[in-house]
Amino acid sequence: MKFRSIKQRFVVIFSIFMFVIISALTITAGIISSNILSKNTVDSLEITVSQTSGTAKSIIDSQYNQLNLIGSLLADDFSNLDSVPEKLKGVMNQTTYVDVYVVKPDGNGISIEGVKKKFTSNTVFVKAMKGDRAYSSPEKDDNTGEFIVNIATPIKLNNNIVGVIIGIEHGDELSKIMASLKYGDRGYPYMIDSKGTIIAHKDISLVESKYNFLEEAKKDEQGKKLAYLTEQMIAGKSGSGEYMWKGEIKSMAYEPVVGTDFSIGLTTYNEEIYRPIGGMIINLIIIAIVCFIVADVTIYYIIKILSNLILNIKKYAEEIATGNLTGEIPQELLDRKDEIGKLSNSFNDMKLKFGKLIRNSSATSQQLAASSQELTAIAQQNVTTSGELANAIEEVAKTASSQAGDTQEGVENIIDLGKTIEKEQIFMRELNESYKMMVETTSKGLGVIDLLGKRNKKSETSIKDVYDDIIKTNDSTEKIGKASQIITQIAEQTNLLALNAAIEAARAGEQGKGFAVVADEIRKLAEQSSESTKQIENTISDLKDNSIKTVETIKTVLGVIQNQSDSVKITEKTFNEIYEEIGKSNETVSKLSELEEQMIQKKNNVSDIMQNLSAIAEENAATTQEAAASVNEQTVSMKEISSASEELSKMAQDLQQSIDIFKI
Repeated sequence: MKFRSIKQRFVVIFSIFMFVIISALTITAGIISSNILSKNTVDSLEITVSQTSGTAKSIIDSQYNQLNLIGSLLADDFSNLDSVPEKLKGVMNQTTYVDVYVVKPDGNGISIEGVKKKFTSNTVFVKAMKGDRAYSSPEKDDNTGEFIVNIATPIKLNNNIVGVIIGIEHGDELSKIMASLKYGDRGYPYMIDSKGTIIAHKDISLVESKYNFLEEAKKDEQGKKLAYLTEQMIAGKSGSGEYMWKGEIKSMAYEPVVGTDFSIGLTTYNEEIYRPIGGMIINLIIIAIVCFIVADVTIYYIIKILSNLILNIKKYAEEIATGNLTGEIPQELLDRKDEIGKLSNSFNDMKLKFGKLIRNSSATSQQLAASSQELTAIAQQNVTTSGELANAIEEVAKTASSQAGDTQEGVENIIDLGKTIEKEQIFMRELNESYKMMVETTSKGLGVIDLLGKRNKKSETSIKDVYDDIIKTNDSTEKIGKASQIITQIAEQTNLLALNAAIEAARAGEQGKGFAVVADEIRKLAEQSSESTKQIENTISDLKDNSIKTVETIKTVLGVIQNQSDSVKITEKTFNEIYEEIGKSNETVSKLSELEEQMIQKKNNVSDIMQNLSAIAEENAATTQEAAASVNEQTVSMKEISSASEELSKMAQDLQQSIDIFKI
């Protein structure tokens, strides 16, 4: 879309913006209102269904209380059923029941009207006999064909169940109560039993047909949600939810009837819930349209005011474009603190600076005219000087050519010197390698000597240990010798004692023969001990002699090892001195190598310098020739500069004429 003015652009943009904002606010308000209304409805349904459940409980409790009252009249005398009608005569007028049966534990019962009936297999009777209250679902009476409800409660005497009282109620009684309770225009409650079958509904046909939501859900896909809610009701839970019923969405709340297996649901149509939303949305749309129109008109006038201010600045800019810098922006625009004021001040600053630029340009053009005339005179003078400079440059060119030849000869001599130094460097490298091998060999020798010294020390330590052990052994033999002497003395004394014993045995005669034999054996052992002791002494004597010899030998070995250790130390010292001298020599060779490298570096530097000088000399010769040509070209250029300066003078005059157009 093309706009003819900024005013149209801003009006359209702000209109679209306001439309989007107001539309978003309207939609958001509608959604929020819908959510609030939905929540309020759910809360209201839950409160109402709770009240309805309380009402149903009160009605059912009232029915049970009527039966309990009747049962209390019969509890003391329950032996003869035939007397029941007489005892309860007139009671029926005070109850809501169609009929009441009093049943004995064996299942035989009689009504207040005197009708007898068997209740053995009756569900409510069986449950009441267990001590619980019972309330049946509506069912058709076999005799009358009407829908009835059986309500039973046990008759107790001293906490013992002596019978059951069963009340017969119309099957539509609870449905009438449900139909009287409404929610809004179309909402209503209903009641189901523990199997999900409807037992009370405003549509009595559903009760009579025993309509079951769980069974119907198996036939209709739309009924699955309602079946789920029904399962929650059967489980005795309270809550709320939505479901589809005959093509319409409905909301419901449910709550169990306390004291029974029943649950009440209160349902209504969502169309009725959200009906107020339609009117509210229409009102929101009307308000939005009015707000949009008011905002659009307001924005239009604001933009119109801003547009007029911008048009005033535009007129001032157009005057500047024609070269008229004498105009003044209105002070009211300059005093504004908003963007219009900043724009006005910016234009005013631009006018002042532009005027200053024109003045400076005028002065500069005048100076340019004068300078161009001076430049013309200087250029003519340079033409004369360039001729003289060309002659001098030719002489310099001849001298540069001669210098280039001499420099080239110096370069060749330096190259020969470099070859000689390179050969010397090869010899120095070989010498350096030889020194390295000597250092390595000497280092290995030092390692071997160090290892030999360590082994000598180890051998010396081991021999000293052997020496010490022999000394200890010698001491031990001394002790053994002393012990042997003691044993010898003991053996001699034992021999004497055995001899004395033999003498005493001989004196004793026959009675001392046995003792004489023992004494003789002791003497023999003493003699053997004496012989063994002598052998030990001989062995110890030999061991001493050998130990003395071994000690002397070890002393000699220790002396040899000591001399060997001294020799190793002297050898190690000598090798260290050799290693140090080799190190010093190696340092000298390394320094010579470094000096050799420095000589090569210096030679290379001198060679490079000579080559550079040769190249410079050649370049100088070529440059002087080029300079001569350049001087000639400069002479031509100076003539062209003289001509150009004359043209520049004319351009300065034209610039001054253009500047004169502006009014300052």
